[in-house]
Amino acid sequence: RGPIKRAYNNVFYLVVGTSGMPEQDELNLEIARNISMRWWYRANGNTQIFRDTEVGEDLRGLMNHMILVGSPDTNLISAEFAPDLPIKMEPDGVWLGDEWINGTDMAASFVFPKPENKLSLIHCIWGNSIAGMRLSGGLTPIFSGSNLPDFMVFDKAVRLYGTAGVRAAGFFDNN
Repeated sequence: RGPIKRAYNNVFYLVVGTSGMPEQDELNLEIARNISMRWWYRANGNTQIFRDTEVGEDLRGLMNHMILVGSPDTNLISAEFAPDLPIKMEPDGVWLGDEWINGTDMAASFVFPKPENKLSLIHCIWGNSIAGMRLSGGLTPIFSGSNLPDFMVFDKAVRLYGTAGVRAAGFFDNN
């Protein structure tokens, strides 16, 4: 259904988590503002930022893509979708389906079809800690030649090794 960059091909809006600790909520908003600024600068585009508490049926029903900034423990909308997703964040690692990826300060970036409109995507920007969230928020596909797959799970090794530091990446099937 992806890749990740497809969530930025048309109109999208950002949803920041507000249910975490104050420093987590501030980081979520900082990441969303950074994405919005990059979109304005590189694509001459405009996007809106909403708090998770502001997302109602009116926003859900739009054809627009949705970017969720914040893991299920900090974003109410992420928490709502989390039980049905193949990626689960835990404090000491990440579940990718039945596979366990051990590690603290992990990041995950992935897309899935928007339940209200299967033609639109939801892009999740998640981390299992503040450091993981900061790492996840630094990876956006807002540049030409971006070839991010449907999902990526990574840790700070990407800073040293680039894509060789990615712990898991790939494409989902149609289900």
